[in-house]
Amino acid sequence: MIFDENTKLLARIHTKPNSRGLNIYNPYFEEMNVNAAYVLFYKNTPKKLLDACKNLGFVGLNTAGFESDSEFSKLITNFDHSSRLVGHIGYLKYEGDEYKAYYQGGGRIVTGNFKKIRYK
Repeated sequence: MIFDENTKLLARIHTKPNSRGLNIYNPYFEEMNVNAAYVLFYKNTPKKLLDACKNLGFVGLNTAGFESDSEFSKLITNFDHSSRLVGHIGYLKYEGDEYKAYYQGGGRIVTGNFKKIRYK
């Protein structure tokens, strides 16, 4: 994979190291010629993780270790209906100038962030 100014960055934020998603999404992106990278950040400091990903231009986040964390949910102001209904955040998508919470799991990474992406 060649990274350039058009590469979409997605993160898995967690409280501990876990390469599960990295071994699924990165090979998939490469096979499908999607100009994207899925990276892991782990630390038990969700605000710092969110701020870093926003400042670095990440288009989406898998919130693996923080899905039902009540303190984490206070950092988000925009929730889709299903996320609000079940009280669970599975994925954040950067929309406008903030992250929006979705209940959907990993499938949202592809459908939520790459609808308008060009394939090579």
